[in-house]
Amino acid sequence: MNIAVRFGGTLLATLVLAPPSTASDAERKHPEQPMLWKIEGKGIRVPSYLFGTIHLSDPRATTLHPLAQKAFEEATVVYTELEQFDPKADPKKQSEANEGFIRGDDKSLAEIAGQDLVEQLDVELKHLKTGYHAEALRRNKLWALALELPMIAEKRRKKRVFLHSILNAYLKADHDALGSFLTEKRFMGVPIDPDTGRKVAKALLDDRNRKMAAAIEKALKDNARETFFFAVGASHCVGKNSVVQFLGEAGYKVTQVRSPD
Repeated sequence: MNIAVRFGGTLLATLVLAPPSTASDAERKHPEQPMLWKIEGKGIRVPSYLFGTIHLSDPRATTLHPLAQKAFEEATVVYTELEQFDPKADPKKQSEANEGFIRGDDKSLAEIAGQDLVEQLDVELKHLKTGYHAEALRRNKLWALALELPMIAEKRRKKRVFLHSILNAYLKADHDALGSFLTEKRFMGVPIDPDTGRKVAKALLDDRNRKMAAAIEKALKDNARETFFFAVGASHCVGKNSVVQFLGEAGYKVTQVRSPD
């Protein structure tokens, strides 16, 4: 299997490619439904797949649903958002990846995201007892902050309502619920000023989704006989201006894959 490694933006959650589980629903160790879409049409000879990942370590989320496992095994090429590598074996690539989280300007976080979001971020950081203030994270890109906060909360074993809600939505492949966590009015489940929200949504999702969809379309066009497994963050696949929407607008048939169970 060929591995193509990048079309820009975020570090993916690890894909644990475990064999499909035969456990009962009560013992299930994988999602109830897969965050998976089939891509067909527009001259491609064989179907490809778009898979949504999540940045949580619950084994039900890090183990592929059997249908996603099957799609992965059918693939001849796998694309992820950022190259998979061992940081111990390649510290240079680890450094390059870290630099990808940092903005190149000297603006404050308030200038980038608005004072309202900064104040709410301070509240969250204080609750998590991190010892950090929002300004200490001023150079981080907005999408990097969106990834870091839930991971910080999880590492500190805080039973945050929004984390539990996100996990449940992901396990059920509930697109509407997942799309509600990052909107013009909410940031990771926290209400924010609409003007700030539009800025955050554009930086985190809209602009990057267009780039991802364009890269996917190019890969499909250039390799019509290959079966691709595109793995991107689940938030890029749902809601307004998603990768799924842009691929559909480009002329592809993008169909959600669901288990009959």
